[in-house]
Amino acid sequence: MRLLGALFIFLMLFNIAIADSDAVGDLPPEKGGVTKNIHIVFDQSGSMTEKRIKAALEQTVNIIAQAFDEFNLKVSVFADNSVTLIPGDGYDILEEDPSWMTLPSATNLNNVLAWLQQRHVIPHHTKVIPSMLRALADNTEDITIIVISDCIFDDTELLSTVLDGAQAEREEKKGGKAHIGFVNIGPDIDLEGLYDIAKDKGWFLIHVGIE
Repeated sequence: MRLLGALFIFLMLFNIAIADSDAVGDLPPEKGGVTKNIHIVFDQSGSMTEKRIKAALEQTVNIIAQAFDEFNLKVSVFADNSVTLIPGDGYDILEEDPSWMTLPSATNLNNVLAWLQQRHVIPHHTKVIPSMLRALADNTEDITIIVISDCIFDDTELLSTVLDGAQAEREEKKGGKAHIGFVNIGPDIDLEGLYDIAKDKGWFLIHVGIE
């Protein structure tokens, strides 16, 4: 029931994003814009209050639940550095690559949520670019990287330039371009710069303001 409720919430948000897709700050995923290999990069910096952490956890569940009947998942957290969940005993893992979890799996979902809840919030500024570069260095084909944060868009031009370079390296290594999306759960800030770049690059962007 919890998963069904999370799916319902996501679909409402998704439909709102589609209905308001001309508004600055909202770009729903394009058809085929979410693939079966999903790497969620989750903010754990000092600005993530308890309320925002709860909202981010809900968004994580929403995204996990909505894509396919069967899909694969990685989860990382970032602040000053990046840490990726390494599934082990007690997880359902992908036989071909044990660094990936398989879904649907209530066991995996519960383990992921418990791991996120156990991460300590680090009182420093968010550094999303190194975390995204680390995720993009994974040569898995058909990968979607989703960043969940409360405000990570300090220098969108730099973000765009760096990710272009990383995407080019992926293509050279035959990994293909990764799909990229952002879920902003911060206050109602000006996302016009990110919106313009995301629209040009084909990234998706969903804004859910949490004070």
